[in-house]
Amino acid sequence: MIRRSARSLAAIVAITLALGIATVSAQTASPTPVAQPTVLTIGGATATRVKGQYTLTATLKTADGKSLGDRPIEFYERTTVFGPRDSRIGSVVTDSTGMAAVALQPSQPGKLTVVARFSGASGFAGSSAAGDLDIAEAVSSFHTEPLPFVLVSLWLPFILAGFVFATWAALLGVFLSTVVGIRSAATVAERQEVTEARARRAVSGEEVTPQAN
Repeated sequence: MIRRSARSLAAIVAITLALGIATVSAQTASPTPVAQPTVLTIGGATATRVKGQYTLTATLKTADGKSLGDRPIEFYERTTVFGPRDSRIGSVVTDSTGMAAVALQPSQPGKLTVVARFSGASGFAGSSAAGDLDIAEAVSSFHTEPLPFVLVSLWLPFILAGFVFATWAALLGVFLSTVVGIRSAATVAERQEVTEARARRAVSGEEVTPQAN
């Protein structure tokens, strides 16, 4: 009995070890797939027919040069407004050639740094690229057009005439209000004098009138 139990225990241990070795071998034989590296390049900006607007492009490929289509690319503009940061321009999916294009409308001319990012996808690693652009023409969002000189010269006489008329009207109003105030004060003073005179006559009449016994 003891020999049979020992043999059974040895068989169980052997089977367990065999299963463990088989599992480790299977895991070693099937390693986790490694994401392929990608290369993202910025192609520059091309002026469009719209004033101050450009088309910014970026191309996504594998390390061996194969184009990656149907992959989202994020575009950013590096700015110092409210501190250094990347301001998002937009997100575009690459076409069959791996190219993505987005509309760019800078707020001021000069040097502009743009960034393109690919976050990665199944089987492909993420990548990013940055580039400097020379913006020749830009249209600010807060742009004010000066008044045409012809329009100003046309309306200037009427504006001056209105200003002169308003000034004279204000002076006339002050003059009339002053005259009315003076006349009102004179009327009040005259009425007060009449009242005082009547009061004096009344007092004098009481003094000369004899009292009844």
